[in-house]
Amino acid sequence: MFALNGQRQRIGDVAPSTVLYDFLRTSTSFTGTKNGCGEGGCGSCSVQVHELDNGSGQLKTRCINACLCPVGSLDGCSVVTVEGLGNAQIGFNAVQERIAGFHGSQCGFCTPGMVVACHTALSIAHSKGESCSATQMEKAFDGNLCRCTGYRPILDACKSLTAGVDLEDLGMHCMDKKMKEHKDISLPKDTVFPAWLRDYNQGKQGDLIKAEALRPNGPTQTWLAPKSLSSLLQEMRAAKCGGQSVRLVGGNTGPGVYKDWPVDIDVLIGTTGVKELTGITNREEGLFIGAAVTQSTLIDYLLEAAAKPLKQHKHQTNSNKEINGDKEGPSGGVSGVYTALAHHLQRIAGNQVRAAATMGGNLVLAKEKALESDVATLLSALQAQVGVTSVDKEDLRWLTIFDLLDEKVVPMGSLGTSDIVTSIHIPAIKPTHFFWSFKVAQRHFNAHAFVNMAMLLDIHQTGSDGHKGLQVQAVHVSFGFDQMKGDKAEWQLQQGAHVEHALQFHTASINTVGHAVAAVSQDVKPGQVPDAEFLVAAAEGILFEGLASLLHQGLPTDSLLPKFVLEVESIHDVPPCRGKQVVPNFRRPGGALGEAFGKERALLQASGEAIYTLDHPQSKEGLWACYVASHHPLARFDGVNTSAAMQLPGVVAYISADDIPKGGLNSALGQEPVFAEGLVEWVGQPIGLLVAANRAAAERGAQLVKVNYTFPEELGTPILQISEARKAKAYHKIAPGMDHQSSLKEGQSMEGALKGCQHQIRGGRWTMPSQLHFYMEPQTALAQGDGEGGMEVWSSSQSPHSIMQGTAMVLGLPQSRCTARCRRMGGAFGGKTTRSVVPAAAVAVAANKLKRQVRMSVNRGQDLRMNGGRARIELEYDVGFDDSGRIHAVDLRLFLLGGIIMGGSTVDVISLAGMLDQAYAIPAYQFDIKLCKTNRPPHSAVRAPGKFESPLIMEHIIEHVAAHLNLDPVAVRELNFLKAPPSGACCRKKRKEKTRLD
Repeated sequence: MFALNGQRQRIGDVAPSTVLYDFLRTSTSFTGTKNGCGEGGCGSCSVQVHELDNGSGQLKTRCINACLCPVGSLDGCSVVTVEGLGNAQIGFNAVQERIAGFHGSQCGFCTPGMVVACHTALSIAHSKGESCSATQMEKAFDGNLCRCTGYRPILDACKSLTAGVDLEDLGMHCMDKKMKEHKDISLPKDTVFPAWLRDYNQGKQGDLIKAEALRPNGPTQTWLAPKSLSSLLQEMRAAKCGGQSVRLVGGNTGPGVYKDWPVDIDVLIGTTGVKELTGITNREEGLFIGAAVTQSTLIDYLLEAAAKPLKQHKHQTNSNKEINGDKEGPSGGVSGVYTALAHHLQRIAGNQVRAAATMGGNLVLAKEKALESDVATLLSALQAQVGVTSVDKEDLRWLTIFDLLDEKVVPMGSLGTSDIVTSIHIPAIKPTHFFWSFKVAQRHFNAHAFVNMAMLLDIHQTGSDGHKGLQVQAVHVSFGFDQMKGDKAEWQLQQGAHVEHALQFHTASINTVGHAVAAVSQDVKPGQVPDAEFLVAAAEGILFEGLASLLHQGLPTDSLLPKFVLEVESIHDVPPCRGKQVVPNFRRPGGALGEAFGKERALLQASGEAIYTLDHPQSKEGLWACYVASHHPLARFDGVNTSAAMQLPGVVAYISADDIPKGGLNSALGQEPVFAEGLVEWVGQPIGLLVAANRAAAERGAQLVKVNYTFPEELGTPILQISEARKAKAYHKIAPGMDHQSSLKEGQSMEGALKGCQHQIRGGRWTMPSQLHFYMEPQTALAQGDGEGGMEVWSSSQSPHSIMQGTAMVLGLPQSRCTARCRRMGGAFGGKTTRSVVPAAAVAVAANKLKRQVRMSVNRGQDLRMNGGRARIELEYDVGFDDSGRIHAVDLRLFLLGGIIMGGSTVDVISLAGMLDQAYAIPAYQFDIKLCKTNRPPHSAVRAPGKFESPLIMEHIIEHVAAHLNLDPVAVRELNFLKAPPSGACCRKKRKEKTRLD
């Protein structure tokens, strides 16, 4: 049992493995919690959870992802969604008002998650009797994404409620005096943690809580919540003897990455209530951390411990100063090591994931799934050991991190079955210990590491006054990176043995650093993985950064290293975001011009009450659909086996092209089939729909559908790259005038124009990569009959008239019998112009066949596979210019990576053709554009199609010319700009044209 916005909810009514998001959608009326990715990466599904601490009994608050949290793990908890924070009926919360007042909501799909994350950060600070700082507030958002690029007003809105921030120093807002004064974020006690829920927790008897319910693909699923380790092991043995499958569940964040949802498991055992697994103990021999301790809990503990006054042997140099959290070098002593460790842990995943993910679970995923684990790298450098307990014998053995990951020591598949990880031991930190770590990733937060490194040094002072130095007495270095294992790349943890040898017993010096950096390539050996050289170079840079910081503290002032190297600001530091929008004052007395007006429905978006396509009420017999899509880029199929899927409880039907009614066309606006018929031409092409009573059953059923593919020789090999299309001369036909344009005069040739120039660049090449769509709300559609032989379709679409046309075409109905509606979209950016027609038409076919309401929100992976974004461009060019940098001739050849049909690539071609020369006057100019036809999904417009690529292409050429002549690129630009005509020239030209017409 748990509370939802103060209301009593029973877990036994649904399968315990049901994620909270699905529970909210199917069992409640709350639709404010959104699902943007289903992986815990976007934060749109954020909810607030209040629970009693296992040890202290105090109420603790955290923000988690509803798309990952099994309802079975919420027993005894209180969940508050965005509607519970405030709404139009009970009044809006101060956070919701600030988001709306600072214009922080655009499409609004991410807004509920932002509101919950902000409110949780404020609530946690207030519960400690503290004020939330602007920096803390910003960190609370590292698990939330906004695709409308509205971060500045969102952060301004939330920072306006933090300590030490003046409202008028932030961005524009439209709040009245009452809203400015409203800062109370408190919630009613009955919402936060009702009295009946506290009584329920106090009334729990025994060492085990048990819940059983029907699951999507079997008779029953059991959820067990033991309170002790012995009880957990006993239940694992009992399930094993009964032939039942078992899975230990901590934060359940792993399925967000690996999609191994535990719907097939007979017995789920929650670990977060086991006392022995959830405690942190500081003993003389070091720190002991329970395996079920969440990463956020450990981070808080480390920062609190580091802030306490510690009695340490003070190092004779200033290198053992405590870290205040603002600047970090290699961190010394307990305070420094704990702070550095906590700051690196804060970079793992996002805030919501860290609040649920467990330390032991991370290590298990590193072993079983080759997770790019920062935790493993950090702990191995700290010489930590992992406690592994046998399920049968209940004996404990301690292993190093390297032993845990070694298949010879711990066989694959044994963790969670015959053994479980129960504890982590970090040995005691000495005053002479220094710790440093870093990872290189796509983003500072919420991204897996390309390569990571951690090192622990035991540093001692050498020499006397005037000749002081630092000597490395002991060193432990670990690297994590991708390495070829068989025929695929997998993340590996590697001891930096050669680096350790270069450092140990050596005095800190420039030569020592040089030898250590040179040794990295002997430890980091990725093999034939992509970007192997980059991984080695990045590892060298990470090591150098840490050692250079150490040298800055220990070397004499006459060091050979430049000052800018020694005093480099730490690459750990991320300064708070700052930005301000300044708008000219157009205000006039008594007029509306220049006044800041709030968005009409911003408050409803901030409270989760704004209705999106999937939020429309589900009818009593409403169904959910999921795509069955191609796994191959080019193949035939002669049958689809749905028998396994149809046996799942809740599965209703399989819909394919055979179900399109007589008179209808299997075509979305005449360009591509709604469902493939016997032939698939790109990975992700829809073959059919699996329709079921709920989303989980539909997605699970779709995975069980088997398609019988064949690969006849006459099909040939799929074309996937521009080079392959050029070789096969596979191009889409482009309208005349769009594929080629030239300013050459009659009788003039481009070759002649180029040869007549002082300088030439021949065969220049440049590539612009593709860009996929990530609108926060996936492609979503809902269809139902109108009761009069027509069809009503709700679609998240930029082009409702295309939805109406496409639906009518597929169903064989007049357009007047089809109604298309779109109240609002959760982002689109061009991706929901024509690409929204296919899923809308598909659910319309299902609704027509089954005579029931059918809805579908395409899961993020399938959305990315079936919808191409901005096309990749490979550019070849020749340029002729003189000594001054004036360009006289340009010949461009563009090759665009198109899909199997032209689709939205048409917009790219048209815009490119009209804008390539930009603002430059080039006497001899021509281009050729070819749109490659490949076995890839149809492309679509992406924010400023063609208009984005055109200036980049011309600016690249300008930069190339400037570099060739060693000139300032700005000067080259100015020299080649179009010039304004002489004063009055345009008028004289118009008069002459008028005279000729007369």
